[in-house]
Amino acid sequence: GSASGGGSASGGGSASGGGSATDGGAWSPAVLIQPDLSNSHQGVILGGGTHLAVDSEGNAVVVWDQQVPGASMLESDCWAAYAATSLPDGGWSAGERLDVDDNGRRAPSPTAVRVEMDGAGNALATWFQLDRLGPVQRAWYARRPKGGAWTAPALLALPKDAGVVEAADLFPVAAVDSSGRTLVLLEHGNTGNDVKLWAAELLADGGTVDAQQVLPGQFSYNTSHLALVTPSGELGAAAVGHSDHGVYAVRFSRARMPGNRWTPQVQVGTWVDQSQVANADRPRYSLAMGAAGDAVLVWERRETGGFSVWAARSSATADWAAGVSLTPDGGYDSDPSVGVDSSGTAVLTYRHHLSQNGSTEVWARRGFADGGWEAPVLVGTDPAGGSVTGTFVPVRVRADGSAVVSYERASEFAAYAAVYFPGLGWSAPVKIDTAASGATLYDDFFGVGLANADLALTPTGATVVWTRQHQQMTRLNTIWGARLK
Repeated sequence: GSASGGGSASGGGSASGGGSATDGGAWSPAVLIQPDLSNSHQGVILGGGTHLAVDSEGNAVVVWDQQVPGASMLESDCWAAYAATSLPDGGWSAGERLDVDDNGRRAPSPTAVRVEMDGAGNALATWFQLDRLGPVQRAWYARRPKGGAWTAPALLALPKDAGVVEAADLFPVAAVDSSGRTLVLLEHGNTGNDVKLWAAELLADGGTVDAQQVLPGQFSYNTSHLALVTPSGELGAAAVGHSDHGVYAVRFSRARMPGNRWTPQVQVGTWVDQSQVANADRPRYSLAMGAAGDAVLVWERRETGGFSVWAARSSATADWAAGVSLTPDGGYDSDPSVGVDSSGTAVLTYRHHLSQNGSTEVWARRGFADGGWEAPVLVGTDPAGGSVTGTFVPVRVRADGSAVVSYERASEFAAYAAVYFPGLGWSAPVKIDTAASGATLYDDFFGVGLANADLALTPTGATVVWTRQHQQMTRLNTIWGARLK
């Protein structure tokens, strides 16, 4: 059964979420992934932060933006995309640069690098950077076969037979199914400052086909988008928080005709009240999709006197429904993240603020295919009186409904995780940053607009990566990771 939507962040539940709480599992010691302290990226606006992908065997790839050593924050052409892969002994490979260094020219801003993996463990990284001959922003990609080396970077461009004009390609987001078929969503310039969101399929030989303009145009700085496909690749979903402050979503189906496989856009809500436009920075939202095609989109809505969490849902047979508020209007609930299991049940996590500028806690609630939501439960606090922090407070959900959430305790500047099992509830939080010590170390789960931590699951385990700030309010960071065995 399920409860109806709505409810209060303070209502009901306990840290165990009902039943007998599980333990948090056996986490490996925290491992240093990137030791370079020379201006490692810590999540500035437009950056991709750290992004992680894991295959079913637990092999992981993490990518990140990093300033080239020796470059200052104000120096142009100073950003580069890097990647590291997990090793059988529990360690990680040395960071490897992915992007094109064209006669010394580097990306003038963070590259928004991302990585995805197919069912065989092959990795695909995407990013964008300035074309030295343009100057125009271009999208790029590189592949890494399982156990192999990264290929040379190649341009990712939309097919010109779709009526696409030559212009900038920015912020590519890939969605990869279990067989390796890849959909790419990217912002493409037309004329002047007119930017549209396009989708296409990226082929194994590097070509793109089946291009279609999706979601509204006229993008601006306050825009971001997400895309996912089911493991079979037959169904997909995408969403955008638009510069007109609307939240829009579409669905993909291979059963539809080529060039028309994405449905017309549906506005499911808004991410900022008109009275709060001046206070809006960037949409914070999360999209998840189950194997059967159930999709759930959650977002933070900034309102007069507070902010709240909203959700919208679609299924394999039904288009997107209008969003519903899951936390009280005028309250303080933010940074949502969501995952969906094989039955369509969603697990939502978010930060509940005890007052507008007060301490925060991690809360969770489950939502069902019929649109109902259980009452929220408390998952994590900072017993020392500090806050839990982290943009999105990332949660991931397995097909069986089990889940893992990770966050930071501000009083320790250390990473924690909690585990959920259906019928047993949430575990007590476990400190996974076993290397944290001293007041000069700051685990940085809170980027500016984008998360600096990421989390991915295997059928029985998990990997969490995060950045650590070595001097408060500086760019001297390292990247760390821990695994749930």
